[in-house]
Amino acid sequence: MTDTNIAAANPKLLKAIEALQEGMTEAAEQAFFDELWDAQFLAPALVGQDSKMGYFTLTTEDNKETFYPAFTDWNELRKWNPDPAIHAACTTLDNYTDMILNKDKDGINGFVINPFGCNFTITRHVLEALQSRFLEDKDIGDDDKVKLATPKNVPADMYKAINAFLKTRKRVKKAYLRMMLQYGIKSYLMIFDGDDYDMQTLCEGVFNAAKPYLGKFNINFVNYTPGKQNFIDGCQPFYKKKFLGFF
Repeated sequence: MTDTNIAAANPKLLKAIEALQEGMTEAAEQAFFDELWDAQFLAPALVGQDSKMGYFTLTTEDNKETFYPAFTDWNELRKWNPDPAIHAACTTLDNYTDMILNKDKDGINGFVINPFGCNFTITRHVLEALQSRFLEDKDIGDDDKVKLATPKNVPADMYKAINAFLKTRKRVKKAYLRMMLQYGIKSYLMIFDGDDYDMQTLCEGVFNAAKPYLGKFNINFVNYTPGKQNFIDGCQPFYKKKFLGFF
C-alpha cells in the first residue's frame, strides 16, 4: 500500500541494531533477526499509470552497488526526502527477499536500513542464507504458499502443557511442530497424525494449553495426510502416543 499516513516505528529493531553494532555476538545477532522478521518498513515508491509500483533505489559511490532503502519511520525517510507528499509502501523482510532474489532483479545487491541513520545493510548473500534455512515453498491449498522450518527456542513449558493435553486425546498418535512463514508473518504450525478425532475440540484444547507460552506467535493446525508428507520431512514428532504405558 502507499499512504503518507502509514504509521511505522521500530524501536526494538533499532535497539537490536545498536547492540549488534556494538558487539557482534551470537545473542545480539539472534535478537536482531527476531526483530527483523517482525519489522515493517517504509519503502519510498512511485505508482505508475498502470497502477504498478516502482521502488526507489540507492547506489553506492565507491563500488556502484544498488540497494533498496528501508526506513524504520517517517523521520528517517525524510532525511532522504523531506517532501511531505512522498509516498511509501509498507514492506517486510519477506517483501525485500522476494524483490531482491527475484531472477529479474539481479542488479539489486540488498537493502539498507535507515541509510542516513544507522546505515545497516542486509546484502543479497544474507537474504540467500536466511532463505536457505527454510524449506521450499509448499502448497497448503487454495494456492497459499508457506515456508516451513524447525522452530527454535520453543518454551519447554509449552511442550509440557501441550503433551499433557494430548495425553487425554486417545486418537492422536503423533504431533509435530513447525515454524511457518506466510505473507511475511511467522507463526507455529502444528500437524496432527491420528484418526477420527474432533479437530475443533483438539485445536481449541491445544491452543488453550499453549496460549500462555505463545508470546508474539499465533498457532495454526492441520491434519496429516500422505499428501502432506513434505510438511514433516526431516522433523521428529514432539508427541507420540504411548500404548499401554510400555513405550
